Amino acid sequence: MIPETTTTLFIRCDKCYSYTQKEAVRIRGYDCDCLSLTTGGGICGYSAVSCSAFLHCRLNNTCSNANSVCVNTTRCVQPICYPLALADTGVCPALPASTIITTITPTATTTGKYTTFTTISSTRATSTITKTITTVRTITGKYTTFTTISSTSTASTPMMATTFQKQALTQTNYDRALQCAPVLTLNATLNSIAQNYATFLATNEIFQHSGNTLNGEALGENLWALWSSGIINPNTLNGSSPCNSWYNEISSYNWTNPGFSSATGHFTQLVWQGTKIMGIGIALTSNQQQAYVVANYYPAGNIINSGYFGANVKKPPC
Repeated sequence: MIPETTTTLFIRCDKCYSYTQKEAVRIRGYDCDCLSLTTGGGICGYSAVSCSAFLHCRLNNTCSNANSVCVNTTRCVQPICYPLALADTGVCPALPASTIITTITPTATTTGKYTTFTTISSTRATSTITKTITTVRTITGKYTTFTTISSTSTASTPMMATTFQKQALTQTNYDRALQCAPVLTLNATLNSIAQNYATFLATNEIFQHSGNTLNGEALGENLWALWSSGIINPNTLNGSSPCNSWYNEISSYNWTNPGFSSATGHFTQLVWQGTKIMGIGIALTSNQQQAYVVANYYPAGNIINSGYFGANVKKPPC
């Protein structure tokens, strides 16, 4: 099978968080590591997935499943077919000081007994040199030939919050104002942590909490999912939708006996007085029939100690 063409933004290995750096900055949400491409070079990819979850590469280091590349990892004995979605910059962000983002587009063409596999990579940066590398691998019988062509240019691309994230923040602060809670701000680190886990949920098609932490402290987390019998157009998804769903739990909240309930936990985290920052991410499954949203909050809400709910979940008048 010839892989379909896909384009994924990813981080170079030398801009990837190492395990030492993860400990230094005390960010447990970055479960990314350097993955060596069998065609040369490497990418920063999500590594907190069992090797058994991936298909093995063919003997000629190609993949039968679409939108995957053959990589070597230190954890897996054999080369594996790695889904490009797990190496997206939303899943594995670069080191804070780095600016390099690369685009990889794997394609394959077959003419008779000759198969040419081409990986086209282009790098964009926020304020540095952009380098384009095209690697062509031609396989003829038992012989393999590699050809690399490079070019450079200059680019400037700012990193900004997505429309979905901004919509979610606006709706969150509107809902919080109704409950006398101060406004939240979007945090880039929390956005990355939330996006990491949203992509993980979509890739594995599961719905469960992450246990993510920041600075050694547990994060608050709200989850939301959408299932459809048809294709979901990501451009039609609005960041206010999951927030509205979470806030609507207010109808079940017991104001006379404030406390935690699984029926109202999303609402109480959403409007928790002590929370200051948030991040949110969204990802679709490969068939685009499921969407997963993860929102993370810091400091976390829903603290069950005596008096916390009464002090942090307010009822108007303010």
